[in-house]
Amino acid sequence: MMIVKNIRFKPIFYFAVFAVVLILPIFIFSPTIVTNETIETVQAAILAPTLISYQESNWITRTGNKEVTGTISWQTGDVVVVVGGTEDIAFTLNTPTATGLTFSLVSSTAGNNNTGTYLWSAIAGSNGTSAVTSTVGGGNGARGISAFVYRGSSGLGNNAKITGSTAKTISLNRNQDNSAAVIVMADWTAVNDTTGTSVPAGGIQREASFSTGAYSVFVLDWGDQGTAGTTIYGITDITGTVDMSGIVVEIKGAGTSPTPTPTNQPTATPTPQNIANHLVVNEVYYKVDNAHEVESSEGKGEWIWIGSKDAVQVNEQEKRAYDMAHKIMMRLCIEAPLKHKSG
Repeated sequence: MMIVKNIRFKPIFYFAVFAVVLILPIFIFSPTIVTNETIETVQAAILAPTLISYQESNWITRTGNKEVTGTISWQTGDVVVVVGGTEDIAFTLNTPTATGLTFSLVSSTAGNNNTGTYLWSAIAGSNGTSAVTSTVGGGNGARGISAFVYRGSSGLGNNAKITGSTAKTISLNRNQDNSAAVIVMADWTAVNDTTGTSVPAGGIQREASFSTGAYSVFVLDWGDQGTAGTTIYGITDITGTVDMSGIVVEIKGAGTSPTPTPTNQPTATPTPQNIANHLVVNEVYYKVDNAHEVESSEGKGEWIWIGSKDAVQVNEQEKRAYDMAHKIMMRLCIEAPLKHKSG
């Protein structure tokens, strides 16, 4: 490629050159040139919920007409989970109350000659502090409740239960990554063994009590459970045959905001091809009217001559750069007068 002589430049050329001089450096020296027009959205990262507080009542109480936990504190948006259990379904635990919270029943178990278990939840509408209370209805016997406060949770996920089962575990299909889990189980046969091992490992045993002639009860929780999927939750290594009822629930985490991220960012010095990929240079479509309008813009202007002594041989990279500049100039020469009505 040679730079040729005897080129006459119209005044509009200077406008084009001026625009190119201003625009090209932005793309040549920009450290974040995008070499692919596809913009991806990174999937929101799911963060595990954080257990902020845990309180419980006395799980072997048989007197009085209510169960009351210690004081818990929460902030707006926190998820409060309460589990409960009774030695017999002949009496019940009513929906808990706490100043500033409204609980709803999520699940419960009940069967003939079985223990009863319960799961309630609430989402805090404002900051608060209170004990949690559940009144007893229909009779009396061993019972108890436990309250968990989770922060950074989008709410409850799946739950699963067993009633009057010889199993000591419950299968739960978690539908979101990085969820936590809580379980309550009560054994009608009241095996006097509360030294079981959590399944899966890593569970924290919050309650493991035996009440003579009433029940054995277990409350456990697990933190971040990793990738969504089916997991068996419960206890092992306790002796005897059980008649177990229980509920396990998934406490979901919350996601961060999706971040739009340009793909294929260059790791080397930008090249003319990078610039070509970044600049969307459309084909120039000529219209007769537009051509006449551009032609009519000819003026006397200044004459510039490039002689043979100014001609030089250029390499391939420079040639591509000239080609790109040529396309930009073509675009500007056609569009600028039309957009600004300067023709």
